[in-house]
Amino acid sequence: MALTYLLNSLFMIIILGILMVKIRKDIKNQKNTRKVLRFIFVESIYVILDALFVLMFLGAYNKTGVTLFRVVVFTFYCCYVLVPYFWYKFIQNYNESPYNKFTGYVLNFYVVFMLLLLICSLHTGIIYTVTDEGEYIRGKFFQLFGILNLCYYFLSFFSAISVTWKRKSENRSYSLETIVFSAVPLFGVLVNTYIIPSGVVLPFQPLCLLLATLLVYFFMIEREKDEMDAKHNAQLMKALEMQKEAAKAAKEAGEVKMHFLANMSHDIRTPMNAIIGYTELLSKRKNLDETSLDYVSKIKSSGDFLLSLINNVLEISRIESGKETLDEVPVNPKRLLNELVASFDKEMCQKNFNFKLNVDIQTETVYADNLKIKEIFLNLLSNACKYTPEGGSIKLTVEEKPGDKEGFVKIKTTLEDTGIGMSDEFQKIMFSQFTRAQDSVGNEIRGTGLGLAIVKRLVDLMNGTIEVESKLGVGTKFVVTTQHLEAPDDESKESREKDELVQKLQGKNILIAEDNDLNAEIAKELLREFGISSERAEDGVVCIDMLCKHEAGYYDLVLMDVQMPNLNGYETTKRIRALDNEELRNIPVIAMTANAFEEDKKEALNAGMNGHIAKPIEVHKLLSIIANV
Repeated sequence: MALTYLLNSLFMIIILGILMVKIRKDIKNQKNTRKVLRFIFVESIYVILDALFVLMFLGAYNKTGVTLFRVVVFTFYCCYVLVPYFWYKFIQNYNESPYNKFTGYVLNFYVVFMLLLLICSLHTGIIYTVTDEGEYIRGKFFQLFGILNLCYYFLSFFSAISVTWKRKSENRSYSLETIVFSAVPLFGVLVNTYIIPSGVVLPFQPLCLLLATLLVYFFMIEREKDEMDAKHNAQLMKALEMQKEAAKAAKEAGEVKMHFLANMSHDIRTPMNAIIGYTELLSKRKNLDETSLDYVSKIKSSGDFLLSLINNVLEISRIESGKETLDEVPVNPKRLLNELVASFDKEMCQKNFNFKLNVDIQTETVYADNLKIKEIFLNLLSNACKYTPEGGSIKLTVEEKPGDKEGFVKIKTTLEDTGIGMSDEFQKIMFSQFTRAQDSVGNEIRGTGLGLAIVKRLVDLMNGTIEVESKLGVGTKFVVTTQHLEAPDDESKESREKDELVQKLQGKNILIAEDNDLNAEIAKELLREFGISSERAEDGVVCIDMLCKHEAGYYDLVLMDVQMPNLNGYETTKRIRALDNEELRNIPVIAMTANAFEEDKKEALNAGMNGHIAKPIEVHKLLSIIANV
């Protein structure tokens, strides 16, 4: 019997020791950890003293060990009082029960009272007695003492029930766990005190305490995991909210940026229209001397450069904002190529370049974004001319390759020059914004530093590839490969007729709605150069009035500024489209404005306009758009 009890006690002590180590290691809640460790420590002492008590009670010690027996019994009963007290403290903390100072004082006094009863029992034997012969005898108040000691276990159990009852359903899980493990030691004490006979030695109460402690550990681990998951989810939700806020802030910043750029573009394009327009008109004067023509040429060159800078800044901003999309239409690759090369003929002749063009394309028409294709190769050809010294060589090779899918073709364009080349360091950042190569004497060559950045982003937008080989002092080679869907030849018929239509515009009469005197004068003069007559309306109200004063067909078309006093271009167009006269209602209207963004083009079309031309006015584009509508 003694050996069995001793082995049981040893087993329980080992388990409690392991639990103390595991709880200290696994549980992060320091407050709960301190409370439960204090309880387990007192519980461990209680189990040790319980084993000693039983061994001595069974006569394992001789009569000379009576004093030691009395010390063991007294200490055991002190632990017997303290274990439920510390258990109650842990349960209150674990269950997050509200703390009441008065209740706390009463319970503290209660444990002191129980300890005082034990001290009194040393002389009176009211709780227990150890005779001089070493015999252990329960006192007449032992049952009452046991009942009083049950108080903390009952309080723990009913406190858990009370808290669970008051809490909402989603917060009850931890309280329900507390009810489960607080019931175990209560059951053990009741059985040990009132069911097991006094002469029978069974470690039932210590085993129940051990079981409760094990349950505490497992529930605390589960709670720790739930709290960690909840914390992680909260952090994740916070991160998502922050990400949403950041995305919202970035979007707002992007919109502010685009709004600023749109206003800046409009405000700069308006005077630029006058500069470039009057320069264009001056260049056609035959009575200018050579010096004056040189001045005009330089003004035009500077104006073109500034316009290029404005366009590039707007283009890179649009691409970065994710608003740039492809507008694919039937395009003749050979014709597009000839137009690109023709735009550099004059510069190539002036710098005496040795230019070679090799074209191997069989497909007549493909679907492509005409403007963006032009923009890519205009930038590359412009750089080749800019960075190649006079007398150098430029070679452009365009080949057709089989596409990855049926009905598609690949267009591989290789541009090689014998220019200044690029260093390895510069090639690493060449597609970054505002980066420019340097010539041999270390001076930066004039440019916006945005051309290659735009090229790279546009090629990526088309799902194409761009490869670069370059060496300082030797030259540069660009290879651009894009894939396009073949288009039926008859779809390009209208495109081939556009140039012929421009010739048929002579004799047309156009109404120009423009509040700016200089812009109106430039537009009228440019149109007059091509045999097109025009009249001006100072704002939208006057424009409608002039249309209605004349019979239908008097004006062939309206060039409509957008930002005008009294009535803007959009509202003017809407009112025109609402006129009773069908012919007047359907007159073609083209927006001629410094609002140059894609959104401005869409807004113009939504207002009922038939086309859009951005200021500064480029004559060939203006005539082409007029011919189209």
